[in-house]
Amino acid sequence: MYASQWFLTLFTAKFPLYMVFHIIDLLLCEGISVIFNVALGLLKTTREDLLLTDFEGALKFFRVQLPKRYRSEENAKKLMELACSMKGGTELAQSLPSLPSVRSGSKPGGARQRQGRPPLCKRPSV
Repeated sequence: MYASQWFLTLFTAKFPLYMVFHIIDLLLCEGISVIFNVALGLLKTTREDLLLTDFEGALKFFRVQLPKRYRSEENAKKLMELACSMKGGTELAQSLPSLPSVRSGSKPGGARQRQGRPPLCKRPSV
């Protein structure tokens, strides 16, 4: 019930915009798996609280309390680091300080970047 809203709205319905901007940047850079990593990160960071609630309490927790936790940019950054460190996202965790900015040029594989900013995602060299 809660996760479908997260996926359909790309987290924009409940979470602060600065967090959503990070998620969308990562989505555009790395693909759809980022959305699942963020959702898993949210579940992982709230595991203890969720285990203490019943079903209706868990739904209320996802709707009210969970978004309040990420009003702090520090908490949102920790979540993004956790999501990026999950399987398939290790190179993203290293590039988090430069998330809001990307520079022009072409990346391996033909993807283009925005002009005048450092790269968003670091690709492993082959």
